[in-house]
Amino acid sequence: MDDSLQPGFPDDAALLEAYRERGDCAALERLVEKYRAPLFSFIFRYVQGVHEAEDCFQETWARVLPRLSRKRTDRLPSYLFTTAHHLLVDAARRARRSPFASRQGFGGGGSGDDTAPEPVERATPADAAASADFRRALAAALDTLPDAQRTVFLLRMEADVPFEEIARREGCPLGTVLSRMHYAVTRLRKALAPFRPKGAPP
Repeated sequence: MDDSLQPGFPDDAALLEAYRERGDCAALERLVEKYRAPLFSFIFRYVQGVHEAEDCFQETWARVLPRLSRKRTDRLPSYLFTTAHHLLVDAARRARRSPFASRQGFGGGGSGDDTAPEPVERATPADAAASADFRRALAAALDTLPDAQRTVFLLRMEADVPFEEIARREGCPLGTVLSRMHYAVTRLRKALAPFRPKGAPP
């Protein structure tokens, strides 16, 4: 896990206070960069376009910052990932299709030069279709989870935040966090069962 996501590297509340009270844009930039890698990676995995992912990344911060009070900055990662998730789902609903298989810009805009880098080994059309189907199914399954379960799942699997730290940030016992993760994984496995390779354990 990146040290920048550990408590105190740096303190989120201190950075936000510096930005709000003194107009320190460098402090805000440091905060944004602290979470850029895991959040952008999560978004990019589904939108498949650099420009589209950057739009969603910026919109996520624009939605989160005005609503974040200083005393709740320990929950910033959960706010970021759940907000990004809702933005992607809302964009899909507006376009009446999932953004996870779309090659157009975030919110239905044009693409242009925002395509993702080509992989070294290109997938076959069948592989690409299967991958797109899985992303759509995963997005739909995530959207059915209760907010608390989805938050724990995204923080653990996408941001690689330890369970103990998730419990601290969410203000609940470790056992509660582990239980939420268990139920989230159980529900996702059931929803994604058609994609499980034949012979694989349930």
